[in-house]
Amino acid sequence: MMVETAETPANSVKGRVNVRRATWRDKEQVLNLLQQLQEVTPGVSMPPRYQVGRIFDQHINSPLYALLVAEVNPGDGRKPQLVGVCSMALRSTLSHAGVSALIDEVVVAEEFRQQGVASALLEQAVRVAEAAGCREVEVSTTWDNEPARNLYKKLGFAETGIWLERHFER
Repeated sequence: MMVETAETPANSVKGRVNVRRATWRDKEQVLNLLQQLQEVTPGVSMPPRYQVGRIFDQHINSPLYALLVAEVNPGDGRKPQLVGVCSMALRSTLSHAGVSALIDEVVVAEEFRQQGVASALLEQAVRVAEAAGCREVEVSTTWDNEPARNLYKKLGFAETGIWLERHFER
């Protein structure tokens, strides 16, 4: 069973942060956030927007993925603003004899970084993974991304190995 929503107060954000499952209505805002990830992360190259959009559609309709979004409610009657996204895949692994979760992307809009939004997203992702019966949650980042590494450690993740990738030109 997937946990659908959680209200988490963020330390520095005016108003509140609400983390919930993404819906089709969030698609354009999520794609915009992913574009920000590419712009600020050396070596990250996103496929064309229409391809990422197709994957978004698959993820929001699959029990094997949790696509979470964070909204900030300004508390003054204005509509909440989508400011973060976290995608997580659930997969069976032989070595764990069960389900394991892999957090693929955590992106927060630039003006809302360092304000507790990523923590709220990650804490909810961990709750979703636990509710789904996962034996572990994995997350990766670039080796030189100290802020992300420090955040993950603060939230209980441990550096236990090295993640290697091999990319294909398509």
